[in-house]
Amino acid sequence: MISLTGILSLLSALAATSYALSCTQCVSITSSSCSGSSVTCPSGEQCGSVYTETMAGGMTTTSIVRSCVPSSECNFKGGIGFQHGKINMVSSCCNTDNCNPTMPSFPTQRSNPNGVVCRSCISADSTWCYTPDTIQCTGDQNMCLLQTSKMSGSASSSTALRGCATKSICDLGSKSQSIGGLSVEAKYICTSGGISVRTVVLTPAIVCLLLQKLTMISLTGILSLLSALAATSYALSCTQCVSPISSSCLGSSVTCPSGYRCGSKYSETTIGGMTTTGIERSCVPSSECNLKGSIGFLHGQMKMASSCCNTDKCTPIIPSFPIISSDPNGVVCRSCISGDSTWCYTSDTIQCTGNENMCLLQTSKMSGSVPVSTAIRGCATKSVCDVGSQSYSIGGLSVEAKYICTSGGISVRTVVLTPAIVCLLLLKLFF
Repeated sequence: MISLTGILSLLSALAATSYALSCTQCVSITSSSCSGSSVTCPSGEQCGSVYTETMAGGMTTTSIVRSCVPSSECNFKGGIGFQHGKINMVSSCCNTDNCNPTMPSFPTQRSNPNGVVCRSCISADSTWCYTPDTIQCTGDQNMCLLQTSKMSGSASSSTALRGCATKSICDLGSKSQSIGGLSVEAKYICTSGGISVRTVVLTPAIVCLLLQKLTMISLTGILSLLSALAATSYALSCTQCVSPISSSCLGSSVTCPSGYRCGSKYSETTIGGMTTTGIERSCVPSSECNLKGSIGFLHGQMKMASSCCNTDKCTPIIPSFPIISSDPNGVVCRSCISGDSTWCYTSDTIQCTGNENMCLLQTSKMSGSVPVSTAIRGCATKSVCDVGSQSYSIGGLSVEAKYICTSGGISVRTVVLTPAIVCLLLLKLFF
């Protein structure tokens, strides 16, 4: 038998589906509330709010999108984890004209690894990204996600994100909606299980073996292999020193880890028409020898080059700095500098030139006798971005540096609209 409560609930549901609500439609990327115009919803939809909490680079922002939503997407909770950040999402609904849904609590993301390993990357100019970089998933984020977004209309943009996700995120499938003259299409493509930890470690070696077997090992390759083996069997003694205003320095000798070489990293920094050259000498991995790259930022530029040598306390030769073209390459990046934090964000942008076709956030944290934190955003060459994360100790100081890059930057046409685009792509793609 149907109880009185059941009958009332049924009648309430039927009434809700037979009446088209008027709901507020608005977006805010910096607040948990917003106001906007009223729109008439399709029959059966409710007034909904989607809240997003984004944590990246030590900074947390809360955003909201209000609009009409299907009843099935009310009371949603889910999370996404990616390199250097995470996203929490929740939604709530109400059933009267222009009502304001209450803000639910965000889900708590547990930090316990669940055994799933997923690739993680972000693309700001394409619906595809792929990387060997991985992250360990935690809590109930046990799916590997590729989320793609494509916006068309008064502004156009495409993005891609790989990382870990909850099943509720993956269940969203494909979504599309139009708002404010923009059409947004989003897809959530997931796989379960991720990449086993053992496979992550072995994949580079497997790829290398397959490529070498397919092409046969040349005499040069054999000699290079023998040279590498010889280098790894002997631990060099190398000079360790730093000078921020000269291309030479003196310091004490340190014993390098096996396979390292004596390296010098040179930098040439130009700010406000003044140029300074600096040097750091220490033990470096062979992969970081002969590195050349550059960074461009508002009112300045930095060039970098490294060289190595293979005998005790040897002095590497001074390499030539890369020549930077002044021709714009179409990439636009945000640019800012912070002298007291590992985070900076700005609406100021620069046009990238030459082969500086990546947008960079470079952070440095120094601890010890002189604690310092810095952050810089700008344009960078791929060689700088490939550095990834580094940490080392020198002269009683411990330094940790990270190079976080996205490809493509901000198209010139969408620089002004980026805040709204980011909000639409990250927040409201449930609708």
